[in-house]
Amino acid sequence: MSKGAFEDVELGDPSFHRLSFVPNLIAIKTMYGVIKVSKEGADLSPKKSVIITYHDIGLNGTSSFRTFFNYQDIQSILSKFTVIHINAPGQEDKSPRLSDEFNYPTMDHMADQIGAICKHFEISHFIGLGVGAGANILSRFAIRYPDFVDGLFLIDCTSTVASWSEWGYQNLNIHYLKNLDTSGLGSLAPAAVTEYLLWHHFGVIDEDRNQDLIFQLRSYFSEKNIHPHNLALFIGSYLARSDLGLVRGSPSQNFRCPALLMTSYHSPHIEDTIYMNSRLNPESSQWMKLSDCGMPLEEQPGKVAEAFRLFVQGLGYSLKAN
Repeated sequence: MSKGAFEDVELGDPSFHRLSFVPNLIAIKTMYGVIKVSKEGADLSPKKSVIITYHDIGLNGTSSFRTFFNYQDIQSILSKFTVIHINAPGQEDKSPRLSDEFNYPTMDHMADQIGAICKHFEISHFIGLGVGAGANILSRFAIRYPDFVDGLFLIDCTSTVASWSEWGYQNLNIHYLKNLDTSGLGSLAPAAVTEYLLWHHFGVIDEDRNQDLIFQLRSYFSEKNIHPHNLALFIGSYLARSDLGLVRGSPSQNFRCPALLMTSYHSPHIEDTIYMNSRLNPESSQWMKLSDCGMPLEEQPGKVAEAFRLFVQGLGYSLKAN
């Protein structure tokens, strides 16, 4: 068995090992519905800087970032930054089923919701940390509202519309999830969704991969901590995403802030990040691939923490290594 995902992590919080954990959530009204967020780190004030996180499909602000922000080497950042974790609508653990009348926001609308969060907390600028679908949403916000974003740290981000293969797999997952919600479909369909989500986050699974993390993820997905109807709606919005419209060399059709694109050796999204990197302006972007992992935040939190610390220092913030 490979090394456990949580080795070298400080375990002061007894709920650390549970992916399913409901923190104190703050409900914020936006023009596209209520969105719920959680806060940690330094108290929010004009003197403290802000990190905003956004999660991928199948996870939420807690299950996606809990391991990373419990890691000991990230504490120097938590002492100086307020961290706000955004949950896409209805994606928090144990969320009730969204109404059939609720018009789930598009990816662009979810980007606009970040603006409402900034207004609620009186945030004038922040650093974005996103994974997968959440990285795509943060990218949209940075393109539309560049003055708010100091930098983007994006893991397994894609800049294009869904491929035909993704369209097929995800439509099947949406079908399974909706049937699971309405008719209690048998075990085959939920298992198919669970295995797809494992692949989406973790890549190809074999005996050499992190079995502890695989077990936790499989349990988290199969226990339906996120309501299947709500998850189907989020996947549907991600599937219908538009191209980001990035043009290398263009000051107006690109990020105006520094960006770091991160992927990993076992990630199924490597080619997406390579293509996105080819569209960014090279003087303000970096591409990084970590070895021996498929989920960097969970499997290599030390390496991600070091890369993130250096990235934040490059933006002009003074941080000391632990």
